[in-house]
Amino acid sequence: MEKINKLPKIVLKHSRIEINNYKPGDSSMLEYLFSLFDQIRHERIPLCIEYNDKNQQLILPRGMNINLLKRIFKEEPYVDKKHDEAIYTNPLPIKYIARDERQVQIIKFLVGLDEYASMKTKSQLLINSTTGSGKTFVTVASMCIEGSRMIVITGQIDWLTQWQEKILEYTPLSPENIYTITGRTSIDKLFTRDPLQYQVFLASHSTLQSYAESSKNGWDAITELFRYIKCGTKVFDECHLFFTNMAALDFHTNTRKTIYLSATPERSSREENIIFQEYFKYIPSIELFDPEKDPHVNYVSVLFNSNPGPSDVRAFSVGQYGFDRNIYMNYLCHRPNFLKLVTYLIDGALHVPGKVLIYVGINDCIEYIREYVIQQFPFLTDSIGIFSSVVRDKDLKSDMLKKKFIFSTTKSAGAAKDIPDLGVCIILNEPFKSKVIARQTLGRCRADNTLYIDCIDMTCQRTKMYYYQKRPVFDMYAKSCREIYLSDDSLEQKYQEIIQRYSIRKLMTLPVFKR
Repeated sequence: MEKINKLPKIVLKHSRIEINNYKPGDSSMLEYLFSLFDQIRHERIPLCIEYNDKNQQLILPRGMNINLLKRIFKEEPYVDKKHDEAIYTNPLPIKYIARDERQVQIIKFLVGLDEYASMKTKSQLLINSTTGSGKTFVTVASMCIEGSRMIVITGQIDWLTQWQEKILEYTPLSPENIYTITGRTSIDKLFTRDPLQYQVFLASHSTLQSYAESSKNGWDAITELFRYIKCGTKVFDECHLFFTNMAALDFHTNTRKTIYLSATPERSSREENIIFQEYFKYIPSIELFDPEKDPHVNYVSVLFNSNPGPSDVRAFSVGQYGFDRNIYMNYLCHRPNFLKLVTYLIDGALHVPGKVLIYVGINDCIEYIREYVIQQFPFLTDSIGIFSSVVRDKDLKSDMLKKKFIFSTTKSAGAAKDIPDLGVCIILNEPFKSKVIARQTLGRCRADNTLYIDCIDMTCQRTKMYYYQKRPVFDMYAKSCREIYLSDDSLEQKYQEIIQRYSIRKLMTLPVFKR
């Protein structure tokens, strides 16, 4: 009788773990660990875990606790060292040297040199480095040193352009050596070409996800694509974003090395962050933050009172978590003290060199505040831009970043969005408690002594609580922190001084939004 080889129970691939001969319910602990409770459906939804019914195989993150699996299944894991074929080139020259010791250390970590020699055989590496520290440069430098062909996966199409620009700046590569995957047609074309003519592939999460979901083979089509391009390295830019899609790509590829880049390796949702941290628990990482040299932003919290009435509090104290941010932001736009504060901040920002990025949570409020500022300061009409989903045209959107005042949301101008010559960042009307968003918005400030202003309504209990929850981020990462409390009287006095100086009209009245 022919002998049947038994599959190992636990198989460690390069970016996933396979549990063979698994049936749903075999480990309720694992299924619970990688799931979230859905408040609407009142059931747990799997996250970063897959089950292949045909093969009776459970797929898990490669970076999770292996000892936990050994205890659950009472078997030693089998390490499968085989990976997708990767074609390397000769090392490439890089046009610039590392600008500081921190970049040198990260490059050594990525390629496994000197004290980081043990990293050479690792299949996953996490770079946790502050915004502006040069994560793009060190990644490109490691590619040049190793001669590794790589694919970079980002969250937005705009970021692909930034990557291409930097690769062309740092290396002798030409645009002909870079292939940007922008849709199914570009993937179909790629399959008709020799992939070895390209050193770098650029793709967005949405493009790869759409390709997988529209293919008859599903995510197996991604497996075929990655095998075809023969890259030795795949890179996830801002890996804390598009978390679910990143896991799917890891589960359906077997690339020799995966590099994860993030200035804020955590999720804003507490429940999701538990899974995120488990995903990266045993992935080697490097974080080089120098509390003496790295902080360069001056943080100022401006405390004021919007003075809500009982009916206002009832209006925005609704929803799943007892606070409706949209209703609150609409409410705030029509409070006299808030509009006086807007006048005060715009006046102050006029005297600060550089651009001013102003965060407002929803587009209706952006339009409202923009109209108010123009009526108060007519000479700023052509100096105000809006960088959000309300502006669809790509060229027009790019032009908006050239304005003195730029209104945006944390979603539109969040991670990986570079704004040259930014001098001031103002969190005007977008309450949040997330430490992740706090670090992301702080990361927009690249230049030394950039000013970060956080407007806090102290008469709203929820926004006051948010302030105290995110304040430790600024205590750690800002160069200096101070509070300014503007009482009703002091705010009125400052407002009157500005009115007299500019001879502008008093508070205007605009249509109130529907709640």
